[in-house]
Amino acid sequence: TPDRRFGRLDPFSRTGLAAIAFALRDAGLEEWNAKRRIGLIAATTYGCLATDSAYFDTVLPDEGALASPQLFAYTLSNTFLGEAAIRFGLTGSGMVINDPQPGGLTPLGMALESLDWDEETCVVAGLSELPSPEGLPVVEGASAGAVFMVLEKEDRPGVSSFGTLSRSSDGTYSLNGKNVTAVAELVEVCLESL
Repeated sequence: TPDRRFGRLDPFSRTGLAAIAFALRDAGLEEWNAKRRIGLIAATTYGCLATDSAYFDTVLPDEGALASPQLFAYTLSNTFLGEAAIRFGLTGSGMVINDPQPGGLTPLGMALESLDWDEETCVVAGLSELPSPEGLPVVEGASAGAVFMVLEKEDRPGVSSFGTLSRSSDGTYSLNGKNVTAVAELVEVCLESL
């Protein structure tokens, strides 16, 4: 079903929301009739900084008289998580973190902890990133794009999975026993299992 709100979102929110939608679709969780306790965890380096800058470009002239309410609604990095919660009936916890290791596995590690501690039984976790805003240095390892994965405490009958993601006591991650050090590597291992 087309999302009429999608067109008004800023580029960062569109990128993150689309990736969450695809992750939920892949996991058979896109359609819903009742709200579900599914958590959301995202990591980013730049977040909505480009939108913040564009918003302040509308604030500075005329002492703020022409400040854009359209842009203001997207000047928080977690706005797209709220949009996802509304669109897909998600009532779990939600957070966006500024990951010191762009492209790393921090959001997935946090999702695994949430599952281990019984805070959630299902978490959508991943990365959302736009290119470096103009005038800012490029952070090595921060690639534009978004990818999210659904992590669940238990398998659901009739739903295929990419396998078991685990983190050892020394902080290394593996999917089905194959070590991974970054989200891009994890995606490659998932695709190999198809």
